[in-house]
Amino acid sequence: MQPETLFTIATALVIIAVLCFLLSHARKKHRRDAEVHSAQLAGLLDQNTRSLQSVNADHSKVIVDHDMRHKAEISLLVKRREAAVRHVARGMKWELASRQALVRALASAHLDSVVATNVVFAANETSQDTFCAQIDHLVITENVVIIVDSKNWQGVIFDGVLPSKHAPTLGTLFDERGLGSSFAIQAKRAEEAATGIEVRYHRDKASPATQVRRQAVRFRNLLTESGASAETIRTYVFYSHPDALVVTNGLDGNGHFPTVITDREGISKELKKTHDLHPGEWSDSQREQLISVVQSLGADLIGTGKFADDFGSTVPLATYVDDRKRIVLPAD
Repeated sequence: MQPETLFTIATALVIIAVLCFLLSHARKKHRRDAEVHSAQLAGLLDQNTRSLQSVNADHSKVIVDHDMRHKAEISLLVKRREAAVRHVARGMKWELASRQALVRALASAHLDSVVATNVVFAANETSQDTFCAQIDHLVITENVVIIVDSKNWQGVIFDGVLPSKHAPTLGTLFDERGLGSSFAIQAKRAEEAATGIEVRYHRDKASPATQVRRQAVRFRNLLTESGASAETIRTYVFYSHPDALVVTNGLDGNGHFPTVITDREGISKELKKTHDLHPGEWSDSQREQLISVVQSLGADLIGTGKFADDFGSTVPLATYVDDRKRIVLPAD
C-alpha cells in the first residue's frame, strides 16, 4: 500500500476519532445542560409550589378573617335590631297580646284593615292643661274606624250586668249600690292570698265603656285639628285575656258613641258586624289621610288582607310578655 494511501487513511481515522470525541463531548454537555435545566426547572416548580401554597394559606386566612368579621358584624346588627324591636315593643308592652288577637280576628273575618297600636297624642279639655292621651288600638277598615280599649283582666267580669241579674245568689257577694248605668266589676283570685277573692269596681267615669268613649271624643278633636275626618267612629271594650269570663249584654248604649263589649271569643264576629253596618261612609282619601295622621304620631301599624303588604310592623306579631314581664321575641 502506498504511503500516500496510508497517510490518507490515517488522516481519515484521526478525523473520525476527533468527530466521535466531539460528538461524545457534545452529547455529555447536552445531558449535563439538560440535567441542570431540569434541576433548575424542578427548583422553580418547587419554589412556585411553595409560593402558591403560601398565597393560598394567606388567602384562606384572609377569607377566614373576613368571614369571622362578617359573622361578628351580622351578630352585632342582629343584637342592635333586637334591641330596637324591644325598645319599640316596650312602648306597647301591655297591648302586644291584644294586638295579636285583634289582627287574627280581623284576618278570620276576612277584613281588609290597618291596626294602629299605642296611639299617643296631645289633648286638652276645657279648664285642663294639655296632657297625653293614649288609645290602645285603632282599627281602620274600609267602612269604619273602631277605637279599641283593651283590658287584660283575668277572672269574672260583669260589664253592664248586675251580678244578681245573672244569678240571684250573687247579689249577696257583690255591693251593687251606686253602680250607675255604666260599670264593670272584676272578681279574680287575690294575688297575695291562695284562697281569697279580690273584687274591683269600675263605675261612672272609671268604667271601661265611659273611658273609651272619652278617647273617641279626644280622637275626633285631634282629627279636626289635623284637617282629617272620619264619618264613623265606633268604640269597643275588648277583654283580651284568655282566662277572662265576661258577663255582658254586648253593648253599652250610654253616651254619644254606643260601645261594643266583647272578649276573645266574640271579637271577630263583632268586628265583621260593625264593618258591615257602615258601607261606603267614607272615601279612600279620607282613610289615607287618617292613616297619615296616625303614622305621624309614631303608632305601630300592621295591615290585614290587602293592606298586609303596605303596613308591616317592626315588632313581630308573635312577640309577647312572659310571666316575668319580659318581652320575648319570636325565634327567626
